[in-house]
Amino acid sequence: MNSAALQPIPGGREPARDAEAEFTLDTWHADRLGIVRRRSPTKIHFEPVGQLWLRETVKRWAKFRLGTGASFGTLAGEAQAMGWFSRFLAEQHPEVVGGAGLTRRLLEHYLSWLASATLGESTRRTYLGFLHNFLESCRRHSWLAGLPPDANIYLDELLRRPRPAPRFIDEFVMAQLEDPATNP
Repeated sequence: MNSAALQPIPGGREPARDAEAEFTLDTWHADRLGIVRRRSPTKIHFEPVGQLWLRETVKRWAKFRLGTGASFGTLAGEAQAMGWFSRFLAEQHPEVVGGAGLTRRLLEHYLSWLASATLGESTRRTYLGFLHNFLESCRRHSWLAGLPPDANIYLDELLRRPRPAPRFIDEFVMAQLEDPATNP
C-alpha cells in the first residue's frame, strides 16, 4: 500500500486510508473509512464470500449502499448474508462461475436449503431480504453479466413475520374493569 495514502486520524488509533484503497480490501474498517462507530460491528468481512466474482460484486454493492446512506452495521449484516449464499453455492452448486448461473431454479433450491439451515426464522427472513435487494441492484446497475431476468427472490416468498399470540386479560382484572363501582 502506498504510504502517501495513510493519514493520521485526530484522536484515532489507526491511520486513515484513502477510502478507495480501503474498498479494495476484503475487510473494511469503519474508522479507516472515516465512519465513527461506538459499538460493533466496526469491521465488515467479505472473506466468507468465497467466489471472487461474487465477492467483488458484493463489495461493489456495499460501497454503493454506503454511499446511499445504509448504516455500517446493516452492510455488515448484508455481507454476512451473502456469505451464507456463497456457502450454499460452494456446497450445492460449485459449477456456478458467474451471474448467468444464478437461475430461478437455483434460487428455489437456495430457499429450501436455507429453510433447513440452523438459523432462526428472523435471520432466514433477513438473509432472503438482503439477497432480494442484492439481485435487484445487480439487475438495475448491470453488475452481474448474464443475470437471468427471473433470477430473484420475490417479495411474496420472503418469510412472513409470525403474528403475535393473543394476549388475554385475566378474568380478575377484567371483572375490575367492567365493574361500574370502580369504573364510573
